[in-house]
Amino acid sequence: MRHYRPHRTPWRTAAPSYVWPDTAAGNCRLLPGRIEDVALLFLDTAASLAMPEHEIPSVCDTQRFTFHVHLPLDLPWNKGPVYVFDIVRRLFHKIDHLSPWGAVLHPPATPADLDTFAQLWVRSGMKSRDLLIENTESDDLRPYLPVIFRHNLSLCLDIGHAVAAHDIELFLQPKLHNIIRMIHAYAPFLRDRAEDAPRGKHRHLPLSLLDDNGKALFFTVLRACSSELVIVFEVFDPEYLRQSLDYFDGLCRYEGLGT
Repeated sequence: MRHYRPHRTPWRTAAPSYVWPDTAAGNCRLLPGRIEDVALLFLDTAASLAMPEHEIPSVCDTQRFTFHVHLPLDLPWNKGPVYVFDIVRRLFHKIDHLSPWGAVLHPPATPADLDTFAQLWVRSGMKSRDLLIENTESDDLRPYLPVIFRHNLSLCLDIGHAVAAHDIELFLQPKLHNIIRMIHAYAPFLRDRAEDAPRGKHRHLPLSLLDDNGKALFFTVLRACSSELVIVFEVFDPEYLRQSLDYFDGLCRYEGLGT
């Protein structure tokens, strides 16, 4: 990966644990110096539970990175939130040596399931703010907002999902800016080619290809949110990551964000 001159911003920058076709441990050895946080992708329940120790980052990696978890996309909500929480507990036990600071969760089947899951999360001793609910292209987040506010949960704003679902207006609401703790930053399709992205089939392309509406949302949230914000460049190709980091660096300079 080509080196670039880093630009200091108030926010932590992050990348997925699968940018290169290697293990999570291998990716940690390859990520560029600008990356400060790693999103451990536990996307498949069975595979994540069975992940061998040598594929998981080691305690030495905590000297360079902080870690958070993206919870599985196929969690068995049909078996109830108690069953699901036990799976999450087991996943966290596998990476306890990394001291993960939080977890990203796609909305469960119903707001009631999220309500119960949030209660279990807090009772286990984890901070409510460290559970981040991600907007998706297929799920309307609005029915979940009362639960999110009631339990003081956080949001993970996926820019690509918001653009692909034509749901940008929701995240322009100032009341949400106080609880957005993470951004998944990427372009869901080639600029001005939304028709090429069938619903649910969008891609994870470099941030530079994000359309004007997506960029406007991105910078609105950047300016409104606190320095706690973590920006995950959610791309799965080394060149896409380089392009996204370089583009973000240039935009921050142009907008006067950071030093």
